Amino acid sequence: MAVASEQLVCRSCFVPYGLVGVRERGPGPGATRREAGIAAASPQGIRLEFDGGTVEVVAGEQVVLGRGAGDDPRLEFLSDETRFDHLSWTHATVRVDPEGAAWVRDENSMNHTYLGERALAPGQWQPLRVGDPLRLASDVRVRVRGLRA
Repeated sequence: MAVASEQLVCRSCFVPYGLVGVRERGPGPGATRREAGIAAASPQGIRLEFDGGTVEVVAGEQVVLGRGAGDDPRLEFLSDETRFDHLSWTHATVRVDPEGAAWVRDENSMNHTYLGERALAPGQWQPLRVGDPLRLASDVRVRVRGLRA
């Protein structure tokens, strides 16, 4: 389905709305790497390294980060309230699309999600590159690494 560059689309399913003439704020996870202006994080996915644990996000997968992420055994370490007390229950989501481009979205967290020193707007996907300084709240630093085959 062709969509005019000035046409709004649903951020969940990318179906065009009936309004024309307002620019979308930025590319979302359905955008190609070229549209997003980024190279693939890694064709296989990315590794998120925390003090206390590591999680791999492979192409086509997403993970929800936060203290309530204990349902995913890979993220059980985030439920430690003495170490990660500034994290929201559902803090941020990281996904890697099938082409290998990585994205991050703040889930309206109390203490924000940061790329570098810039707080992310809640609910908006932002490109995430290998080496980007990702921070959850004021003190949870995440090292973003590429996966190797």
